[in-house]
Amino acid sequence: MQHRNAGQYKLVYKPLDDTLAGRPSPELGVQNVKQMIADARVLGMIGLYGSTAAFDEIPLANAAGLVVLSPSATNACLTQTASVCDPRLGALRPSGSINFFRTVAPDPTQGRVMARFAADSLGVKR
Repeated sequence: MQHRNAGQYKLVYKPLDDTLAGRPSPELGVQNVKQMIADARVLGMIGLYGSTAAFDEIPLANAAGLVVLSPSATNACLTQTASVCDPRLGALRPSGSINFFRTVAPDPTQGRVMARFAADSLGVKR
C-alpha cells in the first residue's frame, strides 16, 4: 500500500504479523525486526502493540538505528527507570541512543488519569 510522499521520500506501508494463533510471539517479532533491519529502505516501524516482546525487539532495533513508534505498549519501564523495573531495561538501548517512542501514556499514568476522571467527572468516591 503506497501513501503520499514525505518530501523526497515515498512512504510505504508493509504489514508484518507477530502473532501465532492470535497470541503475541516474541520470536516472530524478532524475525520481523531483523527483516526490517536488513532492508536499508526501512527507517522505522510502527509497532510493538503490546509490551510483551519489547525486551526482545527494542534492543535489536536500537543497535541498528531503527525507530520504533508504539501506539499501545504501556509498560512504564520501556521509557522510565525505576527500582521496580526489569533489570533488562539497561539492555534496551545498546547504542546509548533513544529509538523507542510511544503515543500512549504508560500504565501508572493511565491509572491516575482514570481515577481522577472517575472522581471529578463521574462523582465516584470509592
